[in-house]
Amino acid sequence: MLVEDDHSISEMVDHYLTKEGFGIVHAFDGEEGIRLFQQDSYDLVLIAGGLTFITILLSNILIAAGFFWLNSIYHFIPGELTSEIISQQAVKMAVFAFGAAGTSLVPIFFGMRRHSVPATIISSVVIVMLISSTSPGFSISSVVYIPLSLAAFGLFFSYMAIRNADKQDA
Repeated sequence: MLVEDDHSISEMVDHYLTKEGFGIVHAFDGEEGIRLFQQDSYDLVLIAGGLTFITILLSNILIAAGFFWLNSIYHFIPGELTSEIISQQAVKMAVFAFGAAGTSLVPIFFGMRRHSVPATIISSVVIVMLISSTSPGFSISSVVYIPLSLAAFGLFFSYMAIRNADKQDA
């Protein structure tokens, strides 16, 4: 989305972005930009959830690959790393990334409901504090049902927020 009230600047930026293969939606003032953004609020959900999923999954894969490589040199874990162990860890990584991606949508619901960036930030910090709290040998996020439940809530809340925004636009 390109929000620019100067038509010559808007045309110039549009030219360069289109040339690079980007699709452009124009808004010529802030109010129109907000209206267009609210109409396409599902994009925000896709960006937040998708970016979180991909980032967590890739970082876990990178860390696991580094650990497996170092293990092949220094033998931290006795025995062989079988394909069964690797596939189990891959499934755990994917489930964790999905849970985190869905959980990342919960703060967006609060922010969209209140039309408030601080509400989004505060709810995000509270959720991370609750999920990331650990005691010796136990973490709430290690119970797979909790992140998956939060993911389900996040997906449901996002659907409700988008549906309500669509009803208000109609």
